[in-house]
Amino acid sequence: MELDQPAAAAACFQQVLKFVPDSAEGETNLGMTLAAMDDYPGAIQCYERVLKRHPEEINAHFYLSLDLLILGDYPRGFREFEYRLQLKDSAKFDPSQPKWTGEPLVGKTLFLVSEQGLGDMIQFVRFAAKVKHLGATILFCCIPPLVKLLSNIPGIDRIVPYGDPMPEYDYYAPLMSVPGIIGTTLEEIPSLLSVPYLKPDPDLAAYWTERLGPRKRGELRVGLAWQGNPDNTMDRYRSIPLKSFVGLSQVPGLRLVSFQRNQGVEQIPPMMAQLPLTCFMDEPGREVDSLLDSAALMSLMDVMISVDSAPVHLAGALGVRTWLLCRKQSEWRWMLDREDSPWYPSIRIFRQTVIGQWDDVIEKVTQELKQLVALAD
Repeated sequence: MELDQPAAAAACFQQVLKFVPDSAEGETNLGMTLAAMDDYPGAIQCYERVLKRHPEEINAHFYLSLDLLILGDYPRGFREFEYRLQLKDSAKFDPSQPKWTGEPLVGKTLFLVSEQGLGDMIQFVRFAAKVKHLGATILFCCIPPLVKLLSNIPGIDRIVPYGDPMPEYDYYAPLMSVPGIIGTTLEEIPSLLSVPYLKPDPDLAAYWTERLGPRKRGELRVGLAWQGNPDNTMDRYRSIPLKSFVGLSQVPGLRLVSFQRNQGVEQIPPMMAQLPLTCFMDEPGREVDSLLDSAALMSLMDVMISVDSAPVHLAGALGVRTWLLCRKQSEWRWMLDREDSPWYPSIRIFRQTVIGQWDDVIEKVTQELKQLVALAD
């Protein structure tokens, strides 16, 4: 699999199973390779065979959850997704009260605990409003950079930054466990909380309007984020080198605005002559809040183009027109063969067809941008 040859890997695992037919690891790995070949029903059958013999095999449960979710079976998929909490590298939370499993919440305090990445939290914070309707006081624990951004989310009574003293509560729940607890279906997602549920700070929006300057005649303002966190194990599949976007420079009237911070910015200087970018790397004399400032600047874009990382979720939650450049082995949340997303109505998905090849995706984006420019004229 590390060599991106799933068919060869599948053949190897099938050979292993001939000699060790009860190998939970071998059959789980076979399931993963079948999923990498887009054979999700076959992968699910592998995991189910493992679990018949080894009901507590955590990896089989976890990978089963991902394949069920990508196929849209949310009730079963989110139930299986609970096994993520037992993975070796999962974040641990030391609760003082029991985990909520669906008990009545009227008059109770529920402590929701954030987990995983920034994008996951922006995507799943909408569930706070859903459980608030069950009669609970909702406390939400998250990393400090998210506190201001999420301060006005419907349903949250109080945000508790990580590191602050633990408040009193009756139950706790990891945020990404909520859809499984309440039995969420795919069809319910659009109605959970109307989009946009994030709003830019008006003072910051005014500041960035001034920083961008007057809009030129026929100008199309397009945000660009090409690099995710390199620590993510799948980053080599999702991130795209900035040089791959050089064709966008041929779109008349296009003003590209960089939304990269930290990772990926080193690619900008060598490309500026071929791909002019508006960059706001530092703002002398003022303290920059990377998420609040990004949200305000993003709200001023005509289109936000991004690989599958946090900017996609930020733009989607803001209701900004967003074009997601989606790797072939998609995250479960983007499903299969869809250009739209039930999670964010403003997102359009441009899908990679061959692992490692982005040229046709970027060419399609380029042509779509030319059409937008023509319409603007």
